[in-house]
Amino acid sequence: MTELPAHLPQHLLRLAADGGAEPVWRNELGGTTFRLAPAGRCLYLKWQPRPPVDRQDARAVDLAAEARRLRWARMYHPVPLVLGQGATSAGSWLLTQGVAGTSAVDERWRAQPRTAVVAIARGLRRLHETRPVEDCPFTGSWTQPHAARLLAPQQLVVCHGDPCVPNTLLDSSGDFAAHVDLGLLGVADR
Repeated sequence: MTELPAHLPQHLLRLAADGGAEPVWRNELGGTTFRLAPAGRCLYLKWQPRPPVDRQDARAVDLAAEARRLRWARMYHPVPLVLGQGATSAGSWLLTQGVAGTSAVDERWRAQPRTAVVAIARGLRRLHETRPVEDCPFTGSWTQPHAARLLAPQQLVVCHGDPCVPNTLLDSSGDFAAHVDLGLLGVADR
């Protein structure tokens, strides 16, 4: 079992002790996502250490904002269920229920790139075409700092915010299953 950060609340440490904690992703800002398997369940725990004061910038990961976005998006689109979110003096955490599927960067889908690309495109189109843009309380992260330079938007949609390949899950047949990592989700121009 991989050791989780000791700064986490005790109930999260107990979940890991019950079923193990496997690191599955590390971001460039020092955060780690762990797969937990207590009592046969599949959970994901994101841990983001608080950046040093001299390194805080616009790229900081805000797991509280991601939890809010996931809760909203879940009403309209397949995304993980938020089970809990919080922070300590050392950083923040987000606990979600696992979604049936594998990342589009899984070895199986890397060996079948056409299948992965089609699933990614279908998932993004589904997000863009079926969401109630007028009800989305979030603004796309790119839009705010660049709004003064934008022409009138052509077509507003709910955008993922970070639609990179690892953030799309495929089901066992290679179809779109869900999106993950929605911390930057918001309304933006298509």
